[in-house]
Amino acid sequence: MRPWPLAVLCLQSAAALASEPALSQPAAISPPSGAPTAARGVDAPATMAGGLLQRLRSSLSLTHHVEHPRVAGEIEWLRRNPEHVASLALPMERYLPAMCGAVWQRQLPGELCLLPIVESGLEPFAMSASGAAGLWQFKPDTAREQGLTIDWWMDERRDPIAATDAALSYLEALHSRLGRWPLAIAAYHIGAGALTRATQGAAVDSALDDLPEKAAMYLARIFAYAAVVANPVAHDVRLPSALAHSDALKPWFVAVPTTGQLELAQAARATGLRLDDLYRWNPALNQAATHPGGPHRLLVPRDLASAARPALAAAAAFQVAVARNAPELEARGGQTAGEPSTATASLRGFWR
Repeated sequence: MRPWPLAVLCLQSAAALASEPALSQPAAISPPSGAPTAARGVDAPATMAGGLLQRLRSSLSLTHHVEHPRVAGEIEWLRRNPEHVASLALPMERYLPAMCGAVWQRQLPGELCLLPIVESGLEPFAMSASGAAGLWQFKPDTAREQGLTIDWWMDERRDPIAATDAALSYLEALHSRLGRWPLAIAAYHIGAGALTRATQGAAVDSALDDLPEKAAMYLARIFAYAAVVANPVAHDVRLPSALAHSDALKPWFVAVPTTGQLELAQAARATGLRLDDLYRWNPALNQAATHPGGPHRLLVPRDLASAARPALAAAAAFQVAVARNAPELEARGGQTAGEPSTATASLRGFWR
């Protein structure tokens, strides 16, 4: 039996944080097995000089309007609630390298890296009252329009790679339609149609004074996070220390091909990951196997990727062989299930 459904329900009810930052204590959830062991927590602003933060800082390209009352109020909230920033330390380590990497590859404004922080608190199981879900908080119709799969097998709104790719394509389309990145960011939150109706075609720039309250506050929050990343010292906000290290630029996870549908228990045995950790690395999965129609891949810890490739390939081949020979084996009274081939045995216990 899959060990996660109850945990998923608890995460969903605890993480409905659509547009307001949660005044929560730092998360006490430990990273999944196989996660990098970089130092966590927050550190003094003076140490924020390299790694992912430096790269993100250099990619910021929008005006953040720090003197605007809305933005100033959001920055002050972050300053006065350091526990909120501390609670984001582990999720930022886990997801920002891959998300920001996709933003930088498309040469988009670095501010877009910050949208999932505001949208979901970087919690893949976050779900809003309106039905938006996942790291980028896609509603079902929009998600499907952007090519994400939502069915019995999986919900790609929770997939950090697929959802990020879809969100950035959607944002690029909004930018092409509206002409300004601040408007595209606001439209991502309230919808392009709602934004167009609200502004009635006005040539707004920052949109902080011209949009409905919900969109203006959302945009101000994005600008506040961006301003803090750009200059944490000036705003007296401490950022996660691990993000200052050069290793923070490396994604925590790598997509490894499986060549076909694969049972998660078989994949866990092949890689040596605990089954519940394999689900945590692959939050999009709903069932005890990968999707029969693909994508045929699993996310695994980056340090395990090279060993996992042949192991998962062998496990998939073993599973196909068992399925093809099941009628003959059953007729002979043979065993139709068992351990994967010996090619996978060396990985057992690798992350324990």
